Amino acid sequence: MQRVLPLSDRINHARSVSKEVSGPDFLDFLPLLHARSESDSVFLIFCDSNGHRVAFTYREFCEMVCRTAQFLQSNGLYRGDRIATISPNHWQTVVHYFACWILGLVVVPVNLGEDDDRIEYILEKASVKLAFVRDDYTERIERIIGREDLSHIQIVR
Repeated sequence: MQRVLPLSDRINHARSVSKEVSGPDFLDFLPLLHARSESDSVFLIFCDSNGHRVAFTYREFCEMVCRTAQFLQSNGLYRGDRIATISPNHWQTVVHYFACWILGLVVVPVNLGEDDDRIEYILEKASVKLAFVRDDYTERIERIIGREDLSHIQIVR
């Protein structure tokens, strides 16, 4: 019979493993993204709730992802660090995800339908270091992280 470890033990074990992840490299999409970075073919189309449509080519998308990844690195984030996305579906969220994946960061999506106590719990237990927050939610999130033990979280709008 296999021993079942509590989630906290599994997380601590995963954090202590120093060797690289075995199997296919999870960053395999990076060379693909760079290979298409000169392409002017459309990669991403986003339509907001007002019907406004925006499209990005591979080139534009790759540039935004690389700039965002550089920003994350310049803020001292390293492989395994956790960032939160506090946003409804948006094209910028896609950029944030890709930038995090390139660097090996863990994305913690936060459901805006949760109450403030639950969001605080998620941010604390996930050990989030930085949160991408849409302007509409900044005041609420600042109030939440202004509570105990979350003041270290950097908010990026």
